[in-house]
Amino acid sequence: MVWNHRRLRPVWLALAAVAGCLTTACSGPPGERAAETTSLAPSGHLPAVELWSPQNGWREAPPAAVTTPRERWRVPARLDRDGDYATRDGVIAIAERDGGTATVRRIDPASGTDMWRVPLPDVAMPAEVAISPGGSLVAVAGEPTTAVMDAADGRVVWRGEAGGGLPRVDGLGDLILLSVSDGTAAIDRRTGAILWRTQHFVEVFGTRLLADDTAGFSLLDPATGTPVWTKPRELFSDAHVFGDTVLVTQDEDGSKDSTTAYNLATGEVRWRTELFDLARATITPVDDATVLITGGNGLAGNGVYVVTLSTGKVNWQTEGRATTMRVEGQPYVLNERGDRTEVLRGATGELVGTAPPPGDRSTSIAGGALYLTDFDKIRAVRLPESAGQWEVTLPNRVSAIVMPIPRGFVAEDHADRVGHLVGYLD
Repeated sequence: MVWNHRRLRPVWLALAAVAGCLTTACSGPPGERAAETTSLAPSGHLPAVELWSPQNGWREAPPAAVTTPRERWRVPARLDRDGDYATRDGVIAIAERDGGTATVRRIDPASGTDMWRVPLPDVAMPAEVAISPGGSLVAVAGEPTTAVMDAADGRVVWRGEAGGGLPRVDGLGDLILLSVSDGTAAIDRRTGAILWRTQHFVEVFGTRLLADDTAGFSLLDPATGTPVWTKPRELFSDAHVFGDTVLVTQDEDGSKDSTTAYNLATGEVRWRTELFDLARATITPVDDATVLITGGNGLAGNGVYVVTLSTGKVNWQTEGRATTMRVEGQPYVLNERGDRTEVLRGATGELVGTAPPPGDRSTSIAGGALYLTDFDKIRAVRLPESAGQWEVTLPNRVSAIVMPIPRGFVAEDHADRVGHLVGYLD
């Protein structure tokens, strides 16, 4: 499990640019580069798309803009000693200086207005902001106090000294999990009491808690934090939970790496498969029976494998960096191969569409479309047929889309000293 504990900005897909053909002609082998074109074939219907996360499983992505979006709102958003912000899973939270302390507000993505605004007189500025996976909690960390807020109404559900700067915040039922550099604290959301602590980092996988450090990884009892079982952990390995199976990918010496499956209940080994060029791999489900294992770290990890979860059998493989999604319930793999991007059928690896990657290799997935950032231009590519839906040019060379929202997206604009978040909707 690899986390960035200092900055929890959403990274929209480990793969960089994913798209389909911008015309309806998508024939040809995977190695054949598509013709560069910007032709549009807009449709009045965009299909539903689901994305997967370890904490929440499959969730429907916010519907994409059907027609060309325009700027509808703009709010100041600093990234300095006078302010900070975070965006994740539909939540926009901004911390601002109010004298020497922080005031936090949540922005309505449809209008740019405040949904709530709460002063935190015990949180000193400068402060940092983080949002939990799924968007139910907002954490604001100053020196020395951290406040955890209910994202729905801004109510402070816990405050105290977390230590170690901005924590990673997560939730499991009535548990709040705060992970910092020296470990994780589990807090009762109803009372604010700390129920248990561990010196390990803890990650939520559905209803399960998995902890790891440099020595081992463990399945934890959520009520007590005690390990149900523990396995030794090699350096450069990462653990993932799918159903009743724990998968551990291992970056070994040379190009040959491995994946090992453990029984979630007992920790017993089920199978081990040698795979090549994974480096620090990530795993996402294709369907209930298969998973996608994709490499990381650039050229050192460009292996892509679809594997049967129960046996470790490799069903198909390719090269690149990939992730999965469901379009109208059907599984697809989105894959970047350096000079092109591909849309593949999850079950077979059949090529559905291919296109050159956008200029700055930045892609976000919305409901029914991919948002491709090409410097100052955003192009929506409809899924799964890979047709161009619309294009819009942003002023001031807006740096990036930070989050899709229903019928549009939020972008950063740092053209002036203050900086802004900008809402584009159709």
